[in-house]
Amino acid sequence: MHKAVVTLDDKYVQGSNKFFGDFCKDDTCIKPTLMEIPVNATTPQLSTFQVFNALSSNRRTATGPDGIPFWVWREHADILTPRVEAVWNLSLSMQQWPHSWKETNVNPLPKVNFPGL
Repeated sequence: MHKAVVTLDDKYVQGSNKFFGDFCKDDTCIKPTLMEIPVNATTPQLSTFQVFNALSSNRRTATGPDGIPFWVWREHADILTPRVEAVWNLSLSMQQWPHSWKETNVNPLPKVNFPGL
């Protein structure tokens, strides 16, 4: 059985991003305006139960840029909940998420037809 090897150079990747960016846009979309939040507004807070529930019900997903597999969050939710709760609630009160939580891994998988299959 032959193994197909596909190499994507930077020019190809950038071209693909531009193609799909141009192809998948909605000309009727209106950019939302930022909402002004009063200084004295009450900041919502997540409860320990809400954070534990979110972590313990984490579904099977690919590992992100942090390299932590999904099951670590789920199986160790009881240990991780207090720390994650503190970060989430601090983020809500500051109206800003940690930059590293906005990153993702994108791995394009080309569809390749193998001869004879």
